[in-house]
Amino acid sequence: MAQNQWLRDNVVDNFGNYIYCVSCLTAYLGIGDHRLHQQRIIKQHLMTEPVVQMSKGDVVCHRFRTVRLASNR
Repeated sequence: MAQNQWLRDNVVDNFGNYIYCVSCLTAYLGIGDHRLHQQRIIKQHLMTEPVVQMSKGDVVCHRFRTVRLASNR
């Protein structure tokens, strides 16, 4: 669902707030406010997941996986 990922990345900030007016988004993008709300809830959940603090020395190249950096809150 690349469209939903795009909505989370470009319409909702890291705190779960809409960046733009919801009524403008629904009119311009042609999507329902329920879908926007769902993506907002998902983004809030993703941003509240526990984050492991690591230093550069903790990363071993052959065991490297995707690491999501903690946002500056």
